[in-house]
Amino acid sequence: MAGRIRFIWHASVATLFAVLSFFVWRIAYQWTDWAALALLPFAFVLAYGTWSLTMESWRAQLHLIVRPKSGLAKLLSGKIRAFFISAVFTLIAITVLAWKALDASMLEALVMCTAFLLSAYVLSVLQIIFSRHFHPPFDRNIAVSVATWLSAMLVFVVFFVLYWAVKLSPGELFAAENLTDVIGLAQNSLPARSGWVTALMSALASYENLKLWLVVQLRDYLVSGVFYSLDAALWAYVLCRSAVVSTHLIKTKVFGSVMGEQDAQAE
Repeated sequence: MAGRIRFIWHASVATLFAVLSFFVWRIAYQWTDWAALALLPFAFVLAYGTWSLTMESWRAQLHLIVRPKSGLAKLLSGKIRAFFISAVFTLIAITVLAWKALDASMLEALVMCTAFLLSAYVLSVLQIIFSRHFHPPFDRNIAVSVATWLSAMLVFVVFFVLYWAVKLSPGELFAAENLTDVIGLAQNSLPARSGWVTALMSALASYENLKLWLVVQLRDYLVSGVFYSLDAALWAYVLCRSAVVSTHLIKTKVFGSVMGEQDAQAE
């Protein structure tokens, strides 16, 4: 019972941290591009969490393959690789999540928060299971990967149905006759100011409008459904991976418990 309460607590703290970051970003962005500063704490959590997971796995493999006294041990430290992976994922995740936070309706925001909480909880459950079968740090990495994919598959179905029902509804967007009109509507949906943050959000708004417009225009062709599915799948993966990675870091670094050990004892 204590273990389950801990699961819920860790998942809730991770979710609340993310919600507060993106809520502040969404509100402050209406006035200034400096609102992006509100995303820095969550970006740090994602980057550090991804870096830690990558390095733990690499070091364990290196220990099994390379002799400790070998000069190759320093050359194959894996730090550059871990930095590249964490930087790329963090950049993609923060950009996508920031845009979705701006564009989301109340219903979509509620679904996203629920998906984040679910992913975080699934991680806590799976880490107990895998800690009984695999050595660390592989138990942690496997739990993170499986939790991400299981949650993403479920969230993908929800997003696909939700967006098909909510996003693809009659409106001024679908009265647009050409790409110029579609892009113009995207520009009008954002604050009228210059700056690299607004320019990036404007590009994403144009992509979102263009995507929906093309899906409707090509609704009689299979390609529209495939394109829409891939987009929803990518979004589901980014959200769930972000939830799992941030929960892993908060659990191990903030609460100071090695994944699986304390919870397994509680169970």
